[in-house]
Amino acid sequence: MIKTILASLFIFISATTSAQTPVSPDSSKYYEGTSVTVCGKISGTYAGKNGIIKLQFGDKYPNNTFTAIIFPANTSKFKTAEYYEGIEVCVTGKITMYKEKPEIELTDPKQLKEK
Repeated sequence: MIKTILASLFIFISATTSAQTPVSPDSSKYYEGTSVTVCGKISGTYAGKNGIIKLQFGDKYPNNTFTAIIFPANTSKFKTAEYYEGIEVCVTGKITMYKEKPEIELTDPKQLKEK
């Protein structure tokens, strides 16, 4: 019975949340598979030697609660990782889980808005 209620609640929340309704980095884990806008302060960044950029929310790695990730094929479209550290942003895209943490892949600068 409780599982049915929780499943119904999740479906309702997923259906009523759109990319225009911001969610917090901490609650983004409840929107796996859904396109949402996550707003918050970037608490840490990572720029890998291979070109990957990770923007961490909630806390610095490994205690971050959400990550916006930019793969090497798209990093030239964005500013440097260091630029984003400490600023408030909103990112929009589909939530996926990686190592039990939610993330959004950024492929276009239009997905990232500074506040």
